[in-house]
Amino acid sequence: MMNKTRAAIHGKVESLGINVNVGEGRAYMTTEWPWKYLWLYIENKANIHQIESMRLNNAALSRVKSKGDSIHAKDWEHGEDFTNRGRKCHARSSVMDELEMRSGKQLAKAESVLSSIVSELAEEHGLTEENILSLSTQSRIKTMEASMISASLLIQDMT
Repeated sequence: MMNKTRAAIHGKVESLGINVNVGEGRAYMTTEWPWKYLWLYIENKANIHQIESMRLNNAALSRVKSKGDSIHAKDWEHGEDFTNRGRKCHARSSVMDELEMRSGKQLAKAESVLSSIVSELAEEHGLTEENILSLSTQSRIKTMEASMISASLLIQDMT
């Protein structure tokens, strides 16, 4: 950098009528110490910027971790559905990505994991299992339950 800058200055000196051999110009054109100082100054500024970026990043990670810790410590509650479609899509994608990684995209493993999660939430936290089924499956189950009730009533009437 020093040599390129000196060459550029020498190329412009005559056309601009500048005397680089007076004052501070002589030091910049004949010694290395001003250039070393400038380089150290720039390096120091870059390091300060990098440290500040790391501090801000650590602060953000700390906030995320403390939010995660508070969610883990909290009991399950019924709550409400997502009001923001983007957040729901992001949550779904995150769960899907984790399931793909943990199951190796093997459906048997995915079914096992999802089944155990649903069972635990239903048994320990009051999740209504039917609410997580697809609408067509919910409809089939309701139809089967209605058929069984009708059959039971018919059998009772016959006896």
